[in-house]
Amino acid sequence: MTTSLFAGLKAAPADPILGVSEKFRADPRAEKVNLGVGAYLTEEGKTPILEVVQEAEEAIVAARIPHTYIPISGLAGYGELVQKMVFGAASEIVLSGRAATVQTLGGTGALKVGMDFMHHLCGLSVGATSKPTWGNHNAILVMAGYEVKGYRYYDAARDGIDFAAMMEDLKALPAKTLVILHACCHNPTGYDLTHDEWD
Repeated sequence: MTTSLFAGLKAAPADPILGVSEKFRADPRAEKVNLGVGAYLTEEGKTPILEVVQEAEEAIVAARIPHTYIPISGLAGYGELVQKMVFGAASEIVLSGRAATVQTLGGTGALKVGMDFMHHLCGLSVGATSKPTWGNHNAILVMAGYEVKGYRYYDAARDGIDFAAMMEDLKALPAKTLVILHACCHNPTGYDLTHDEWD
């Protein structure tokens, strides 16, 4: 009798944020509020299909484009448009060809690709995330081979960002640390840096 290769596998612990959504669904109270995964929902709690998404889907179907493999870095036209949106069409970074774009499956997929690239090709071995952060970020860093450090971000006593503490911690990190920053809607606090703080 052969022992299964997967016999020793154990289930990973449940994601605490997704667990909040499960508790929400199980709660019978009408006045409940879902503080779990952030997503646009209707008043009935359903995920809407945005009109622009529906229009894009209809255009794709009407074009009858074959469903085949795309280049490993994604659709070139999409990458070019993303670069122009992020940096500006007249940006020197875009015009000189210094920008590189890779299309991934969602945000977590993008983080995984970026973390692997920086670790395996650039030699980085330390990663830093905000305190708190979505637990998945630390797990992906560990799986990619990083030592994980944190930097202060949210101050519960002030109910806001402790920017001075954040900067102090970031400056104290070792050189060539991969720092994970939440560009908007910080997960899980929802508190974002101001334009001046980003500068």
